[in-house]
Amino acid sequence: MRSELLNSKTVRLEGLGTFTMKARSRGRGVDKEEDVNPNQVGALLCHFMPEYTQPAAIVTTRALLQGVEFQKIGSVSTLGGNDSGNGDGDIVDDPTA
Repeated sequence: MRSELLNSKTVRLEGLGTFTMKARSRGRGVDKEEDVNPNQVGALLCHFMPEYTQPAAIVTTRALLQGVEFQKIGSVSTLGGNDSGNGDGDIVDDPTA
């Protein structure tokens, strides 16, 4: 997949989506094709587009989100846990180290 993307090809993974590499020049354009060089590329980005499906109801949905269910909770404190977020942030040396 990596070599295909780095060779300017688009990679589609069925049920997931499409990956494409994009170069960003950040305003370092040139007027003539022969003046283009690799130093103009400011960033190389991997762009991901989720796959879309169109069920019989003719409603377009993202395949990754199909079948997702949400549950309403009263508050975060009702989820339980061990109060691990209540520390003061001090660093304490380990005497056994």
